[in-house]
Amino acid sequence: MKKFNPEVGKRARHKYLGKVLGLDVWTVKSWIVREYETEFADDGNHGRYPWFVPKNEVWLEIGLTLCDYDLCAIIIHGSLEAYVMNEFAIKYDNAHEVADYYEKEFRAFTKEHGWDKSWSVIEMADYWARIYLDKFTG
Repeated sequence: MKKFNPEVGKRARHKYLGKVLGLDVWTVKSWIVREYETEFADDGNHGRYPWFVPKNEVWLEIGLTLCDYDLCAIIIHGSLEAYVMNEFAIKYDNAHEVADYYEKEFRAFTKEHGWDKSWSVIEMADYWARIYLDKFTG
């Protein structure tokens, strides 16, 4: 495995968005991240990219200026994935399946019920990620 390189974060971090499940969510300059990892797309966390994403962070590609519910779904996915890997020592592939399942559940709920504009994307992501984490840990 490659050695952790904190320079990637120093160079790539763009904007701090807030906390979801206690993890710091950042937008990053993906063109800089891709100098270190060409496979980086959309989002990432320590479980997927342990050689440059710190354990307590979720990174989103700066170009992900999507509609609020779509961005929220991606944040939920990345945060759940990172959290279950960190807290339960679940391997990336399994954590990705868990996160994918709940991302789809969130998308279906939002499609049916709409988006509550009184919440920020980060507030909404944290709220739903906690609900899904409770469901997961049952």
